[in-house]
Amino acid sequence: MQLHSPGLLILYGAKVELPGESDNSDPETASPPDDTIDENPSKRRSGPFGVEEGNSKFLVNEEISRYFESAPWSSLENEAQHPEIGSLDEPMDEANAYDSELFFAPETDYRFENSKASTLKILHRPTFWNVLTNGVRHPHDLSKSFQAVMFTFYLTTITALEEKECQKFFETQKSVIYTRYRRATRQALVNAGFLSTSSIMTLQVYAMFMMCVRSSYRCDTLFVLSGVAIRPARKMGLHRDGTSLGLSPFETEMRRRLWWHLVYIDLRTADVLGTRPSLDLFCGDVKMPLNNENEDFHPDMVDLPPERKSITSIALCLIWCEVMKTLRKFSIANHGDMRWEALFSSNISLAKKDNIISQIDDRLERKFLRHCDPSDPLHTFVSIIIRSSTCKPKLFAHNPRQFVNSHDEVPQSERSTEFVNTNHPTHDCETNPTISGH
Repeated sequence: MQLHSPGLLILYGAKVELPGESDNSDPETASPPDDTIDENPSKRRSGPFGVEEGNSKFLVNEEISRYFESAPWSSLENEAQHPEIGSLDEPMDEANAYDSELFFAPETDYRFENSKASTLKILHRPTFWNVLTNGVRHPHDLSKSFQAVMFTFYLTTITALEEKECQKFFETQKSVIYTRYRRATRQALVNAGFLSTSSIMTLQVYAMFMMCVRSSYRCDTLFVLSGVAIRPARKMGLHRDGTSLGLSPFETEMRRRLWWHLVYIDLRTADVLGTRPSLDLFCGDVKMPLNNENEDFHPDMVDLPPERKSITSIALCLIWCEVMKTLRKFSIANHGDMRWEALFSSNISLAKKDNIISQIDDRLERKFLRHCDPSDPLHTFVSIIIRSSTCKPKLFAHNPRQFVNSHDEVPQSERSTEFVNTNHPTHDCETNPTISGH
């Protein structure tokens, strides 16, 4: 789609064509097969979580990366590519850059930092903010990937605004300005080639876009969108830890944050829809992000910093990671089948289930709860999320349906456990005024 001037308003009103609505696929942008071809099994070496390390290859060119697991292509030189993939620095023939001025308001810094999407910390704020302000000064020099970053920043900020703030800044209703920027961001992602991207920046933007549209898209649509993100992530090797790929500490940490966020989104939407998450999610060796603030990292760092023993801005992400690790312990038959229904399994005794749940309870208490300050809204929200995270597995483990084939009456202790674990998190969220912003 060709974009014309003047200004963003034309862009806002433009019909945005989703990738699935027309067949514009190009052979050069097709994804390579994900099958591993092993011509010499004797030299094959298995890493943790079933990762085959012997025939893999990781290529990096500026901000884009490609990870090859297929033996014929991983054995070639760095400049060689799969025949269906364009070269790493090949320009894309797509729509022109926006012929318009990009606005920037001082209030956006605060709103972006306090938005729901920003709590993910998949962008390094100090670095991002420097590049963002520079982009505002030179909007016509922006790459398509960074144009998508700019519009996602605007959309994230607008999502966090109150109705009266939208009236003040834009003199229109929030629903109107949100819809305009959602369309603009979606078009920017299309222009950046998010379906065929090898750019970490573009994938970060796409992940944030998914967070911004949760209230306007159906859950089954979000499930498809989250699945779309997994394949490019694996293509870039995000499922492999940066330490095993020889990446810098900074890049290693940012890749960890992005990968685990994508895993959480796919698991969460699959859970809501009652379907299995992608089996690709746990076929890797990527480690959990560190419990640190953004200011603890910088692109030139030589070593990763020691973890903080406190609640940080990435605490919510780490709690999700801990819960996902625990859920995996219950998935005995298939470690890729990460569903809460695994707690219904009769292959695991109730005592063992309670023991595993107690372990995560203790770990979260040591790592986070003991550092909670009730006067801090984030700390209060973290404490509620932790209690909710342990209530849900208890709810499944002690579900009365386990007594359905028994002539015995459901014990009162089990009924009490169900009641407490069902109502406690909801009650906390509804009665605590300090967490309304979260």
